[in-house]
Amino acid sequence: MYVREIGKRVSVTEATEAKARKALQTLVSEIQRGEALARRTEHTFGAYAEHVISTRTLSDRTRDLYRSQVRLYCRPLRDVKLDQITPDMLSKLYSDIQKGVIWDERGRKQAGTKPRKVRVAQIVHVVVRLVLKTALDREIIAKNPADVSGVRPADTKGGEVGHVKAWTPEQAARILKAAGQVTNGPIIAFLLLTGMRRGEALALKWEAVNLRDGFVTVKATRSPSDGTIREDKPKTGRSRRDVPLTEESAAVLSILNKSCTQSEKTMRARHVFRNTVDKPLAPLAVNVTLTRCLDLLDAEKDENGDPVEPMPRLPVHSLRHTFVSIMAAQGHPLHVIADWIGDRPETVSRVYLHVFKGRHVMPSLGIGNFQGKS
Repeated sequence: MYVREIGKRVSVTEATEAKARKALQTLVSEIQRGEALARRTEHTFGAYAEHVISTRTLSDRTRDLYRSQVRLYCRPLRDVKLDQITPDMLSKLYSDIQKGVIWDERGRKQAGTKPRKVRVAQIVHVVVRLVLKTALDREIIAKNPADVSGVRPADTKGGEVGHVKAWTPEQAARILKAAGQVTNGPIIAFLLLTGMRRGEALALKWEAVNLRDGFVTVKATRSPSDGTIREDKPKTGRSRRDVPLTEESAAVLSILNKSCTQSEKTMRARHVFRNTVDKPLAPLAVNVTLTRCLDLLDAEKDENGDPVEPMPRLPVHSLRHTFVSIMAAQGHPLHVIADWIGDRPETVSRVYLHVFKGRHVMPSLGIGNFQGKS
């Protein structure tokens, strides 16, 4: 049959003429609605996902992450042809992921585990959407079911960003003090005083530190990946940046610089943050160090000898949230903060500004008082 919308003929093959006519009419209707191409695809999700992940320009860490997501969470889609994947199928998959469902090698459900965070399903969605978008760009499928409204797992009702967890300025000051009393404490202080990501600080080498002019250059990121630790270039151009140093953050590096016994030439290629056996600090060690800081603060007593209020147990990334939130509350321009942390101004505005909203005070315009009659 000739289909005017695509300017060519299409055909189908079935066992009988009646079945062929019915299948042909169904195909033409789908093409006219934009729901199918003039041909059916034989690509399955599993095989095409591996093709996309293998050929796309990705860091080694991201490639490992995407493969693990497909292997662990996309087994129900593995043998499904790309043009047969529907929005409802994806929504069901993401719902099962959040419920803690696990699948065997054949994609069959097994005994569930404890519920997973919505972030896990969101990362899976990123991978699925990438695979299907590539298929759409190559005209293998007619539309991307992952782009349908409501499919992406939402943080809250309506899909709005949830409350960012950060410490108050008073709590941050206590963490900074505790960092000076624990092993590997300098990295906690540095993350809190610069807002850098954990992986960025761990990958920092002395050749990227300029104490004279007061800045460090982010050239790499060091993160766990599939059972090992990888050091790669930052994923985005915004992440590759110069981070200004305050007197406080520069002091952290100066202390580490003075304690290093290596020659200047040898020291330039060395990581700034190292453990007690002079090896580059591991990502997990940063988490452990923050826990020790919080444990130390929880053991403190007030002037009456009573236990102090426990510190909120937040993850390492909350050090970055705290830095950004305090800077925003102090009135620093959003585009400046975004440059400091290697993010977009709209992200800073959308995610961080509400954290210390109660601390904002409307300034005086300085144009005098109203003198009208009551």
